[in-house]
Amino acid sequence: MVSRQCPAAIGRSDTVVQFLLRKGADVNAQGGYYGNAFYYTALEGREGVVQLLLDNGANINALGGLFGNKSAVQAASENNCSTIVQILLARGAKPLEDMVSWIIHCACNLIKYLIKNFVERLWW
Repeated sequence: MVSRQCPAAIGRSDTVVQFLLRKGADVNAQGGYYGNAFYYTALEGREGVVQLLLDNGANINALGGLFGNKSAVQAASENNCSTIVQILLARGAKPLEDMVSWIIHCACNLIKYLIKNFVERLWW
C-alpha cells in the first residue's frame, strides 16, 4: 500500500496534503519507496508539510527509507536540513531511541544471514 500523502509531498503541495488529510488519508500510512510521507518530507526539507503532518498526528519517530530503518531526524540530518532537525527535536523526536532500534534491526538481520548461510551448512 502506498501512502496517499507521498505524491502530494513529492509535488511540494501543502494544499494537496491538507485536502488529503481532510478526506481521511492516514497520516502514518506505510508504503512506497520512502516508507511514509513524513520520512520523505523531512528528507527533502519541506518544512511546511512536515509541520502539517506533525499537526495532524504523524508519528515523529516512525521509521522509513529504503530499508525502513531510518527516522525523519536521521534523514533530515543526513540531507543537511538543519531547520527540519530543529523542528523535530523541539517536537519530541528521540534520535537515541532511533539509533538503538536501527542497531537492533541490523543485528537481527546479521543473525538471520549467519544462520541461513553458515550454521545450516555446518549442521547438514
